[in-house]
Amino acid sequence: MQYIPDLFGGGQDPAIPRIDANGLHMIGGRPMKDEAQARMKIAILTVASNIHAIRWINALAERGLDILVITQQPPLPGDYHPAVHFALLPFRGRLAYLFNAPFVRWFYHRSGADFLHVHYAGGYGATVWLSGVTRPLISVWGGDVYEVPFRSRLHRMAVIGALGRASRITSTSHVMKTQVKRLGVSTPIDVVPFGVDTGTFQPRAKRDGRFVVGTVKTLKRKYGIDTLIRGFAGALHDPAFLALDPELRIAGGGPERQSYELLAKCLGIGNRVTFLGPIRHRDVPATLHGFDIYAALSRDDSESFGVAIIEASACGLPVVVSDAGGLPEVVEQEVTGFVIPRDDPAALGERLRQLAAAPALRAKLGEAGRARVARLYEWSDNVEAMLGIYERVRQEQGRFPGGFFRNYRERRMRRRLKKQEARALTEDGIAFADEPRWFRMASAKRNSGANAPAADNIIAFPPSS
Repeated sequence: MQYIPDLFGGGQDPAIPRIDANGLHMIGGRPMKDEAQARMKIAILTVASNIHAIRWINALAERGLDILVITQQPPLPGDYHPAVHFALLPFRGRLAYLFNAPFVRWFYHRSGADFLHVHYAGGYGATVWLSGVTRPLISVWGGDVYEVPFRSRLHRMAVIGALGRASRITSTSHVMKTQVKRLGVSTPIDVVPFGVDTGTFQPRAKRDGRFVVGTVKTLKRKYGIDTLIRGFAGALHDPAFLALDPELRIAGGGPERQSYELLAKCLGIGNRVTFLGPIRHRDVPATLHGFDIYAALSRDDSESFGVAIIEASACGLPVVVSDAGGLPEVVEQEVTGFVIPRDDPAALGERLRQLAAAPALRAKLGEAGRARVARLYEWSDNVEAMLGIYERVRQEQGRFPGGFFRNYRERRMRRRLKKQEARALTEDGIAFADEPRWFRMASAKRNSGANAPAADNIIAFPPSS
């Protein structure tokens, strides 16, 4: 994992790559890879701490792509492939999505990337819409098309504006593709599921003899954890189910944990509900291996794709899911699991009792679920599909790095970048002589006091001058 200081120079440490005025990655003033001119170079605007972003970016880096991640949040050590580069934006918080727009454009055009890939059309979609960058690839993830456009007229304008400017859109599910079309967006949409590595997620024999119903979810209202607790409590009224000494395990952190713990106590099942707290993604397979049934009972349609559900199916577990959003798309009714109405604890309790009483049925559903995941959601196949989309987007961009400069603001930025050859050395790095005053002020605020980078090799953008 390498940090690009500012894309304008800087990089006092020769071990830290930088990008020169021509967009070439440099070490000590020498190009790193003249021989790899045909290598695809992608700038990705995303939340660096998001596990889905981490998985996509690492998979792309492992396949030889040159990746620059543009983000507000510094990544955690060890999360990313060592070849991935990072450009840290100067502003944080909600309004940062607006204030960072010119910096995103600057980073992108100086990087020489073939195109910009934007994760999530909500926050960062507004950023790229304001930045003036044309023809990005945008991936929609759920809430950005189910919730954000309906918060206000401005939110709707930003999301639709970003999606309308995109060269292509990717969606993880067909139901979310339909939702994008409902917004009136005519941009081509490709469906690329967010799959799982069936080598990592595979069946294992349970060590614990106790019957366990479980889930791995953030503890927020939208995910229906309260429905899960109530449905489990209802199933306990069946003596046959109670005889199995069942336990409900809930893995994940979130703002509603205390209220869910209180709910379990009020229902008299506090001793049978275990809250495991947040777990790292690498620990998810081991957690799933301790379950007999997996349940996902989201109540919002913004749950556009059930990644955790196909992870459970890959581990050979029968699944019970709600009919919200894209969850029914990843479950074949009565073949790999059961789809029940959302917010229906009684329906959940009935399915739990049915599965608990039939070990052969659980095994049959689990085997069918794993076979379906291997056929439709194998991670390596999904990554190859995304690479195919990348190649099409690159061909559509035209000859110039970063795409065509289609409006006045971008043409003006291109002319301005050519003027940056005159540089003024400072104690802390290299700054342009004609950096605007507001640019230097933002730099000083970003890199001082509590906002200072935590380590010497993490250099935020822009550098102090």
